[in-house]
Amino acid sequence: MLFSPNNQFYTRLFSSFFLGLSLITTSLALAEYNPPPKPDSPSCTDTEKTGCTRGTGRRGGSCSSNSQTQLTILAPYSHVGQTVSTSPTVAWFIPESESFPLEFSLYEYEGDNKRRILFQELNSSPGIMKLSLPNLSVGKRYLWQVVLLCNPNRPSGALVDRGEIDVVATPSTLTSRLATINDPVAKGNLYAEFGLWYDAFGIALEIADNLKSPDLQLSLLETLSRLEGASNLEYVKEQSVRIQQIIEEKRQSN
Repeated sequence: MLFSPNNQFYTRLFSSFFLGLSLITTSLALAEYNPPPKPDSPSCTDTEKTGCTRGTGRRGGSCSSNSQTQLTILAPYSHVGQTVSTSPTVAWFIPESESFPLEFSLYEYEGDNKRRILFQELNSSPGIMKLSLPNLSVGKRYLWQVVLLCNPNRPSGALVDRGEIDVVATPSTLTSRLATINDPVAKGNLYAEFGLWYDAFGIALEIADNLKSPDLQLSLLETLSRLEGASNLEYVKEQSVRIQQIIEEKRQSN
């Protein structure tokens, strides 16, 4: 008989094969996000006094005082995240188990000014929420903002968080490499390699929803948390802490 459980050679051979396959799978699942070369700083930062947020509301926090996590956009603070999609997906984390009114706004930068081009009223749901943005233009920068109305009668108690997104042209090398890839995890890894946060995380969200696998999502968030934690800006470091708390909560729930 060619192979039997007692044949040590074939046992080692098959063990090596499955170990190698496991390592390949792990490397695919544990992609790391590489920021774009010389990334731009956000146009709208916490160091500014006006124009960044609505007149009322507070950055971060939760509606219930006993929540360990906070309202958090799942995107970079330290630099402007990029996408090659004209309809990218943005995502944020809701810490509340109870549903609250939520306002989503999208602004397009026009020089030093902003023009609101999208406003949606939603009801919050616990955990990660996402929204696909419509008809963005290559070469433009956008500001997106989430406002959680803990008490609609007290706007000053609303929670606010926001991020920026640059729509860039697709590099020719990325196009050629994407043409050879069918696996969604490998595609997400490739977008992360090219510094396209919104594309990589959008695929990670799809994988988590459709395949019930959060590995790529958590890996990208881990990388982002480390990057933000290395910043010299306090509000960026706070973003790192918030993301890490979300990661821990997600791991405990899976």
